[in-house]
Amino acid sequence: MGSTVQEGIYHIVGIGMEKAPALTKRAPGLSAQKIIDEIHNVNGIAILAHPAWSLDRASEVAKLYGIDGCEIYNTTSGLPWNCRPYSGVFFDEMALLGHYLPCMAADDAHHYTGDETRSYIMVQADELTREGVLAAIRANRFYATQGPNFRVEIENGTVTVHTSPVQEVVFFTDTVWAGDRATVGENVTEATYKVQPTDTFVRVELKDKDGNCGWSGIYPVNKK
Repeated sequence: MGSTVQEGIYHIVGIGMEKAPALTKRAPGLSAQKIIDEIHNVNGIAILAHPAWSLDRASEVAKLYGIDGCEIYNTTSGLPWNCRPYSGVFFDEMALLGHYLPCMAADDAHHYTGDETRSYIMVQADELTREGVLAAIRANRFYATQGPNFRVEIENGTVTVHTSPVQEVVFFTDTVWAGDRATVGENVTEATYKVQPTDTFVRVELKDKDGNCGWSGIYPVNKK
């Protein structure tokens, strides 16, 4: 569903719904919060799609309640079909406002000219069923990727990434400078980052030799 009132342009995806939400497309006064609430009313998961493409402002999105996930990458928003497929800066701005959105990727395939089966989430489900997958998504047991398989560990102030071979591992935080922020090389399978006293969050991005990316969720750090 889409909301186009003065608060901004929001495309919100509902998954796992038990029935159709009580929403009418382009209804007068249809707000983003109304869409989120109605998705929840039918036991659905509300996902904010392509915020960079929509030019959604973090300061406005932060006023909404109940967003269950957000796309960090949307294939069809990229070339040659469109623009602004990547929303990493939006995630960082939301984290600065204290909102740690679960990080998703999707194709949003419209054309089927290469925009399909490119970006997705890897889910740690107990069973390969609809219920098992939805339970894992609700529990935030997933990461977004286009190919790299990885896991993130945080222990004693150090963030460690174990990954399939990639060429780049980058740790994004709200500290301006950190010397170990990026690990670049051939067939990188592990990278570490020492959490800085000024960090309040960490997230990880990876890229393999073919340009396929992976994106972790956001991890709060130095929280008391």
